[in-house]
Amino acid sequence: MTQQATVTRLLSGNRAEIRVDRQSACGHDCSTCKGCGMEGKPILVPADNPAGARPGDRVVVESDTKKFLGVAALTYLAPLALLFLGYGLLSGYSEGIAVLGAVGGLAVGCALLIPLNRFVRDKRPVKTVITAILED
Repeated sequence: MTQQATVTRLLSGNRAEIRVDRQSACGHDCSTCKGCGMEGKPILVPADNPAGARPGDRVVVESDTKKFLGVAALTYLAPLALLFLGYGLLSGYSEGIAVLGAVGGLAVGCALLIPLNRFVRDKRPVKTVITAILED
């Protein structure tokens, strides 16, 4: 995945902190959609800085698309799968019980994402690299 970002500060080890304007996983510009409410909420990400970018520089960054999409798929699909599993396991009972099973499955799926997110962030982060400095 290739994006544009702004370098906010330099870090040790030839790395830099970059500010990336948030985009949806589907590739749309959130500022025009307003569907998910994420407009105007940039994220700060550490990145390798072989290009030698300085604070304030606009840069092109690349990250592992396969890993990023895998994390996104897990984030969205795991709770959904557990929702259907919860409904399916209790579908032999009344409709109300099956719906409670679906809600419970969704809650478990969301609860599992918290430690999973911490694990991915700490142990298997998506590597981001500054590949070019953009000219003004």
